[in-house]
Amino acid sequence: MKRLCITPNYNGYGYIKEAIKMALTTDKANRRVTKVIYPEIAAAHGVTTVSVERNMRTAIRIGWEKAHDKDKAEIFGNFAIRPDHYPTNSEFIFVAAEYINSKYPAEKALSATAEHTSESNLFI
Repeated sequence: MKRLCITPNYNGYGYIKEAIKMALTTDKANRRVTKVIYPEIAAAHGVTTVSVERNMRTAIRIGWEKAHDKDKAEIFGNFAIRPDHYPTNSEFIFVAAEYINSKYPAEKALSATAEHTSESNLFI
């Protein structure tokens, strides 16, 4: 996430990390952002689902505006070319999860995200 200029000083940073972890550990048929991911994160932090969604959206938008086009293109492909648009929360979560899965074996990606390693490449 550092490469996309989403840093820990945004409340949404932690929520996005948790959502990506959930996307990595949940089968594709059960990935429901508004019905599963937001409520679980909100309950864990004692906030509303609206707050989770808004904080994630803000962190993604600001990070997207600051990130280098090269980094966005590597992770998001052609989607990054659209200068007037940034990814939705669910697009960001699931593209990031797919990127991690494609770059690292599932076992390594999950254990590394859980351990919060210092490898800068792992945390997109």
